[in-house]
Amino acid sequence: MANPEERTTNIGITKSLGDSELEILHILWRRGEGTVRQVYDEIRESRNVTLPAVMLSMERLAKRGVLQKLAGNRAALYRPLVTREAVGYSLLDEVIDKVLLGSAGSVVSQLVGRLSESELEQIRTLIKDTQES
Repeated sequence: MANPEERTTNIGITKSLGDSELEILHILWRRGEGTVRQVYDEIRESRNVTLPAVMLSMERLAKRGVLQKLAGNRAALYRPLVTREAVGYSLLDEVIDKVLLGSAGSVVSQLVGRLSESELEQIRTLIKDTQES
């Protein structure tokens, strides 16, 4: 579980992140960095997409500050500038604010059923520490 201090308030990118852009981010989070061709090759394993479409999406993500574009030997390398956790927190904030009108209780109820025993223990410790401070 991420440290609550690492949480960032709405990072302002999730409003315009589509499924394809999230797919690119997932690939780069796993790889650490990659070229357009490497990302394209991975996406092509599961669905039909064109190389120019992947290139355009990655360029847009770089212009928006989501990816860093680095000069490589033969092709540019792209590296994520946002963490999976930051995007997840931002998306969750949007759901709580816009769909649930600020009420996080139903989200917590939904998440509790998905937690492992060790994650539940971390939550118990967090609640205890919060109540004691």
